[in-house]
Order: sequence, then structure tokens, then C-alpha cells
Amino acid sequence: MKKPKWTSQEETFLKENYQALSNVELALKIGRTPAGIERRLTLLKCVRGNWHIPIKEFCLDTPSVSESAYFAGHFDGEGCVTIRADNERFKLQITVQCCYLPVLELYKRFYGGSIRPSSCCTNKKMWKWNLCGYYAGLRFIDTILPYSLEKKEQLELTYSPS
Repeated sequence: MKKPKWTSQEETFLKENYQALSNVELALKIGRTPAGIERRLTLLKCVRGNWHIPIKEFCLDTPSVSESAYFAGHFDGEGCVTIRADNERFKLQITVQCCYLPVLELYKRFYGGSIRPSSCCTNKKMWKWNLCGYYAGLRFIDTILPYSLEKKEQLELTYSPS
């Protein structure tokens, strides 16, 4: 299915409202996805002054302190953070792979992203949670960083990829 082209009215609305509304709110108002909003804002060179949007604006639920600590421990053992350069820009991707689907559904409930079957060379059915995008990734990292041990240094690098 081909994505509809952006209209000049939609782009004008984004330019006028991106500082006041989150990507989720913008998406609801003009009938686009939050990921589509983020991509279009990037193409329009619309950069928010506040990079740390409160997690409540993005998530269906806000993780408690104990849930954040659990996610940090689980991510330390099963997760991966990747930063790659693409045309002079950096792309952040966070993944967690495991065989217990309900845990990955919790990641999705609190942070968004997607879950897909994983093609891994094991006899168990494996699943992978994937979270892409700098702002979405920072929201996740901000909640687990205080509790992370093994991957703390890697997670801190996401704040200044150079």
C-alpha cells in the first residue's frame, strides 16, 4: 500500500505546532503515524528545543521505579543498542530478543516499538522487540539508565554519538 503524499497544509500544520505538540498528538490531529511525523519533521529540519519529551506524552503507561529497574536488568542481559551513521546522520535502534513473548509485550506497552518473530538458529521460538528513532530511544534509555549495570556505558554514548 502506497503512503499518501504530504500536503502543504499538513506540512504547514507541522511547522506551526511541532514545538507545542508531541509526535503522537500531531499524528492524531492529521491522521499520520508518530513515526511518519518524526520522519517528516526531520526532512523539514524542524528540531525541538527540548530533546527529552516527558515519557507520559509518548507511552500508554508510565513504568514504575521497580518496572524500570526490571527493564534495565532484562535489557542488560537480552538487549542491544545500536548507533549507525547514515548520510551524515546517526540512527538509534534498540532491540531485545527473547523467547518469552509477554515480556516483550510489556516493552511495547510502555515504550512502543514493534514485536516480530526472530529468525534465530535455536530450537525455541524467539521474538524480537525493536524500537527505532532517536527520541523514542532516549525515552527508553532515560527510564532504565539509572538502574543499568552492564550496558550503562553503551547507553550513555547515545547522548553524544561522535
